[in-house]
Amino acid sequence: MGRDCSGYRLFADFFGGKHVAENAIEPRLGIVLFVAPLHSFRAFDGGTRLKSPKTTKAQKEMLDYYAAKNEQSREARKLGPRPAVGIFFLYENRLLVEGTPVKEAQPYGEFMGHSNGHPNFWRNLQRNKIVPQEVEYDEVPRGRVGYQTKEGKFYVFLDPCILANQKMVDQIKRKLNLPSADTVPPTLDAHYHCPGCKKKTKEQLEEEQADWDF
Repeated sequence: MGRDCSGYRLFADFFGGKHVAENAIEPRLGIVLFVAPLHSFRAFDGGTRLKSPKTTKAQKEMLDYYAAKNEQSREARKLGPRPAVGIFFLYENRLLVEGTPVKEAQPYGEFMGHSNGHPNFWRNLQRNKIVPQEVEYDEVPRGRVGYQTKEGKFYVFLDPCILANQKMVDQIKRKLNLPSADTVPPTLDAHYHCPGCKKKTKEQLEEEQADWDF
């Protein structure tokens, strides 16, 4: 099969001669090597066009899904980091954060908040061996960031142990991309007092776990 092979001509004709480089021809094998989108795939063996595999509905849905995700990523990069709401723990000087962009957050009264709670977040961390099994979530300094829709402001609620650590407070703001101009100074919240700050009763812990934990 030379470079003037019928397979090459058919392939070039099919794609208008635009997508085939000369080095795409492999004379020893008698085939044309090429890369093309799945929906336009065609194979040739010395001039005989083989039937192309059809894209299934599931494959098309998958391709459409990832195309949409890629487009979202491109748009997000144009806009820059998006401010988010979320929850966090400070364990052994490590900040562990889980968040949601404000526009995708869950409405809760006048606030937009992260849908997950501290107990479940902590269990996920334990399941992934990030924190030890024997430590309970309420033994660790923690907090939450919410967005007040009427004011258009971010609120940071946290444990006194974290509030006393300005370096960690700044890191929380960076992790969740909080805009300085629209973020209220961090404040304490009765929900968030680790044993180092205040010992809670069993009833308080049960009430907190049943609550939305904001």
